[in-house]
Amino acid sequence: MILYFSNELLSAKEKSILSNLKERYTIKFTKSYNVILNNDPNFKLKIEKRNNKYIINYGSTNYLLRGIGKLLAVDDLTHYEENENVHDFRLMLDCSRNAAPKVETHKKIIMQLALLGYTTYSLYLEDMYEVKSYPAFGLFRGCYSKEELREIDDFASVFDMKVVASIQTLGHLSQLFHYRYFDKVKDTQSNLLVDEEETYKLIDKMIETISSSLRTREIMIGMDEVHSLGKGAYIDKFGYEKQFPLFIKHLKKVCDICHKYGYAKPTVWSDMFIKLQSKTHSYLDLDVEIDPEIKNLIPNCKLGYWDYDTIDTEVVDKMLDIHFKLCDNISLVTGLTTWFTPFYKHWKSKHVLDCFSKSMKTNNIDDFMLTIWGDDGAYCHPDSYIIGIYHLAERVYTNDVDVNKFNKLFNLDYDKMELCSYVDPKVNGDLKRYFNKTFMSFAHAFFDDPIYGIGFKNEDAQNKNVLENTYNHYLQLVPKLEQIKDENHLYNLTYLFAKCCLLKISSRIELIDCYFNNKDMSSVIEKYKEIILIVKEINYKFSKMWLQNFKTYGIDVMSGRFAAMVDRYKFSISYLKKYQNKVIKSIPELEELKKELPYVRIKDFYCNLAVITINR
Repeated sequence: MILYFSNELLSAKEKSILSNLKERYTIKFTKSYNVILNNDPNFKLKIEKRNNKYIINYGSTNYLLRGIGKLLAVDDLTHYEENENVHDFRLMLDCSRNAAPKVETHKKIIMQLALLGYTTYSLYLEDMYEVKSYPAFGLFRGCYSKEELREIDDFASVFDMKVVASIQTLGHLSQLFHYRYFDKVKDTQSNLLVDEEETYKLIDKMIETISSSLRTREIMIGMDEVHSLGKGAYIDKFGYEKQFPLFIKHLKKVCDICHKYGYAKPTVWSDMFIKLQSKTHSYLDLDVEIDPEIKNLIPNCKLGYWDYDTIDTEVVDKMLDIHFKLCDNISLVTGLTTWFTPFYKHWKSKHVLDCFSKSMKTNNIDDFMLTIWGDDGAYCHPDSYIIGIYHLAERVYTNDVDVNKFNKLFNLDYDKMELCSYVDPKVNGDLKRYFNKTFMSFAHAFFDDPIYGIGFKNEDAQNKNVLENTYNHYLQLVPKLEQIKDENHLYNLTYLFAKCCLLKISSRIELIDCYFNNKDMSSVIEKYKEIILIVKEINYKFSKMWLQNFKTYGIDVMSGRFAAMVDRYKFSISYLKKYQNKVIKSIPELEELKKELPYVRIKDFYCNLAVITINR
């Protein structure tokens, strides 16, 4: 629906919101209007139609924006209400794993979030912000200047949306140590050196930078997954110390720095509090015994409980009980499966989102966050996120997911988006118990080397049917994606990735059969030639997508991977021809497949699948 507003009836705030939205949505300012806005604290959201005019009664800006979003997505309605109590509803976007979104991309996302009722936009930054006194901080990474962060913050403030920095003040800083400028503050490969004076000077400048770039006095200080804490340079300099007291000591020092800059209650990820108490060193340990004294040791902060796979609300509820034994202030955090896949894995994550939104309401959690991670190069298409972002928002505000609203508001098709999400068929987490078949992951299928077949061999050791299952999955998926590939760039790129996986798996099956049964390899070679053409097309279209959405930094990572794959297949064609023409008597790499090896978990990182030798 086209929404018409009268300038004379709008507050300055309402006018500012609508002026920004009309750049992307069907909103106009005219004397003949069809929408009236009524700010009334007695309402959450109530839309009613009177005298051919739609009246949006709203209690706060997030409900106003949801009301506008609702009207934009319908042709007509007579009555609509939302009454859920929603306080801090957040989305966190990873800007540190290779892809740094442009400022304009952030603005596009902020508008989408605003129309769905999100109240906070968090940027996961690691080393992705300029710290003036440390010029090597974020070197060649496309880090954000103060001016860029302020521009993002100013734009979000139009919609009464906070922008919160999610930084790291202990672990996940391997990029910082890529060069030797920060050796003085390095403990292990990714951890800062606790108790080192220079470490706290650095952290002080980091937090000072954030405090002068973003207006909110909320901050996330990380500290998750620091398993090697105190086990590197720390031992050489200070001697051995147990991890938990070392962790708490560092946390207190960082919180003191936060307090200095006005951050009264910083958020820290919760996993290490539980892992260091667990007998199995497990985060999801429902039997962990929490020492009551620990609650008194934790400084004034909030704990972020994160989980991206659980679909059992009883498990989430029990984990929340454990967390409340540690801290009274809890942020519940789940995530979209956007890592190791070119398209967000909605078919899997929607079950997780449903679980967590239900637990959020059952436990009256007033701080709920959705995360989008970009592990291993951030090659997930950013336009694919929106279906998961939308799905969770509808669960939070209404319990229902209106597919038609999604289709009209974002000019996409919910069912087609979900179809694309099957480009990664691997079943993991709790969902395993609902499936009878085992599939390879997208990363295993796409990045595996044509000759070595590292992932193929390993998956075969786990389940002899996995190659056939995955081949049949793509065999069914590719024709369906082919039918929609010309509708937009997103569907087209997903189709190319799926088709490439189909060819890679089928050529692998055929290669093994031909080699060990002395069959002609001409068909394999022809498939390799087709793979080369598809990967070249993927590289071109992926680069185009990247440059539209992200800074130029980081594109070299994926371009290099695609180029290496093309070169590797060219080599493989030559290699197979030499064998077929009896120039060489055998292919030693394939001969090694005769070795009987047990299944071991190979994580989906490119370096685990595409290369053999560790070059350090």
